Amino acid sequence: MNPITKEQLEQADDFVFHYTEQQLKEWLEDYRKRQYNVGTHIIREMNAWKKNEQKDFYLMISAVIISCFENYEGGISLITKDEIERSVKSWRRRFDKYDERISGFDCMVLFAEEESQPKLPFYIADKFLHSEYYQEVFDMDERAGLISSVLCLSFVINDKVKKFLPKQKIYFDDRGHPSIGKAMNDEKNALYKDVEEIQKRILATNAPMIKLQEDINSILDPYDAYFVGVSKHSTKLINHLRLWSKLEAKMPLGMDDKQHAVLKEITMLSGKIDEDASKAIHDLLETKESVFSYDKILKDCMDFITKTIPDTKKCIDEVERVENIYKADMKKYDKLHKDLPVLTSELEKASKLLNGIMN
Repeated sequence: MNPITKEQLEQADDFVFHYTEQQLKEWLEDYRKRQYNVGTHIIREMNAWKKNEQKDFYLMISAVIISCFENYEGGISLITKDEIERSVKSWRRRFDKYDERISGFDCMVLFAEEESQPKLPFYIADKFLHSEYYQEVFDMDERAGLISSVLCLSFVINDKVKKFLPKQKIYFDDRGHPSIGKAMNDEKNALYKDVEEIQKRILATNAPMIKLQEDINSILDPYDAYFVGVSKHSTKLINHLRLWSKLEAKMPLGMDDKQHAVLKEITMLSGKIDEDASKAIHDLLETKESVFSYDKILKDCMDFITKTIPDTKKCIDEVERVENIYKADMKKYDKLHKDLPVLTSELEKASKLLNGIMN
């Protein structure tokens, strides 16, 4: 007797996942006649899910795996209620023993090896990985819960045939903790494809982000000096215009065309300076806020990836989102850095003109 193979699971999957709702209901009713206790357990677990789509998916996955078990020669003998309760308690104790040492999915891969049914967790996880629909129906915690629930059911049934299956070799790491074997690790890594690329891209983004924070810091003081200069110039111009207006009201100042032209130039240039300064303040504050949020942005990114693996497409999308934040900030910094000398030069020109007509 051999473990259930990937090919057997795929064949059963192709059959069961084409069931109509009525056919699925009939399958459950028929199975419950043969295995009342297991069928009752399935109904209880199925009804624990809130969405109908979740209930249907749990039932179909269970039907696929049960179909594979029923292909064993001689079938599966009647499973009692007590046997189910013992198996469920045993399943929970396994997590208490290993869960803190290795990840949840690795735990389930290890349990599957111990049960001599190594392909089961990969079959279920693969359903999520290749279906955007089920990725939307189940969040990451719910996916882990479903894999755990279905594997628990599988091992309830597997207890009837386990003694006839070849024992899988259990590997141990350097600390003596159980770990998955090389072949299973290769299969897991294939399931978790692109993880290395994700890690490299995050690391590659971190250093430039730190550099950009330093660059933003380097222009804060010069921009502060510029904004102070703009404020002083505006105040000085307003005061001069008020004084000129008061004097003009008392007696004509007799300004010639050249003086009028200079005053007009100063006024227009000062208006542009005020407008440019307002935009620069907005852009600088916006960029500064984003750049100095990088620690949180990267942490949120890593948290998202931790929860979303092995859905590497969504993980890569999240990494690209972070990369695009950096790229947008880099463009803003480049413009701020390039604009500063121009803005300062315009302010100096306006100040020189204003000083000229005041003297």
